[in-house]
Amino acid sequence: MEKGDNIKILIFIIAIIIPFGVLVLLTIYTLRYFLFRKPFTEELNLIKRLIKKWGNK
Repeated sequence: MEKGDNIKILIFIIAIIIPFGVLVLLTIYTLRYFLFRKPFTEELNLIKRLIKKWGNK
């Protein structure tokens, strides 16, 4: 295997893991909301803080 092949394999693995991870998180949060009626206030506050932090840079 060459160095370029290793990079292609790494990119392929990342391309599979990230969407799958996002899908799992969305499923967990959706189940939590519909089963326990627990709103997403903590997550929304975290997202708002991150946007403000990145917007100031």
